[in-house]
Amino acid sequence: MATLRESSKQHFSANNVPTLEQLNAGSLQRIADACEFMAKNHDQLVQERNQYRQWWYDAKAERDAAHKTIIGLRGQVGKLLARAKKAEGPR
Repeated sequence: MATLRESSKQHFSANNVPTLEQLNAGSLQRIADACEFMAKNHDQLVQERNQYRQWWYDAKAERDAAHKTIIGLRGQVGKLLARAKKAEGPR
């Protein structure tokens, strides 16, 4: 005989009718299987989200560090230009 899960999916004739309790047990088992599958999929989605979030934070930190470097180098360029202008003297 098929399992309750399989028998709850079948169409029955008047001769072969399972009890309502058997049908409910089979359908509840199918619902439980679907819930487990959804939970597994949800865990995978949460892990992917966490990975993308970590990549975003890493890229943001890298961008911020590069921005600070650029600001510092602009300051150095300004100092060098001022020093070069001062070394030239008045025209």
